[in-house]
Amino acid sequence: MSNELKYEIAPMPSRYGQSQTALRQSSDKGGPLFRLPSLDRLSVKFIRFLTSAALFMAGGLLAVYGLFALTFNERGGSTYVMLVGHRLDAHLVGAVSLVVGLAIIAAGFAHVLRGRLHH
Repeated sequence: MSNELKYEIAPMPSRYGQSQTALRQSSDKGGPLFRLPSLDRLSVKFIRFLTSAALFMAGGLLAVYGLFALTFNERGGSTYVMLVGHRLDAHLVGAVSLVVGLAIIAAGFAHVLRGRLHH
């Protein structure tokens, strides 16, 4: 018996037009070609922390921008914001930014709470 590596080249099954049994049988032949390493609990917590921190920062910046846009008024006249070449009312842009920012912050809290419930 030789110590040479043996490779088998087999066509990949199509996802469309084959039953689940055919897909399962074709994948059982040699096992998966590539497996992702399992993440330990510490690295999952770290990734969850980074994701939550990014959500909090993005939501906070957007909410602060919305507050500034809502409260800023130049000499009593209408204030506009240029967005993609269009002039939009600054108060409308501020209100939308504030609501979206608060929604992103809420998503960050939900992400943190979901992590604590699962672990």
